[in-house]
Amino acid sequence: MCNYERHGDYNWTGDNVLPKTTTVTRTGDQHVQRFPCGNCNSVFSRKHNLQYHLKFECGQSPRFNCPYCAYRTRHPSNVRAHVRRIHPGNTVYVVDICKTELLQFT
Repeated sequence: MCNYERHGDYNWTGDNVLPKTTTVTRTGDQHVQRFPCGNCNSVFSRKHNLQYHLKFECGQSPRFNCPYCAYRTRHPSNVRAHVRRIHPGNTVYVVDICKTELLQFT
């Protein structure tokens, strides 16, 4: 079992709710940076993943729709898989309700 020790504090700046990185020390290992979400309990190993989480997931309603039914999700890849599985033979594309544009895939 690993023993974790948390170091660092939050630094809320401007409109971005990105905290300073938190370093987690694992006994016998090197330091690993963690990027905690300021809105929920999620923690990420990469800053990009935290930014994606804040933009598309945390506190957001599903924005990607299936063009053939009422299925909605937060990730366009889930809609593509849904269309291939549930609506075989139809053109695979995603409706982004925030941008009102179609994301078409072959």
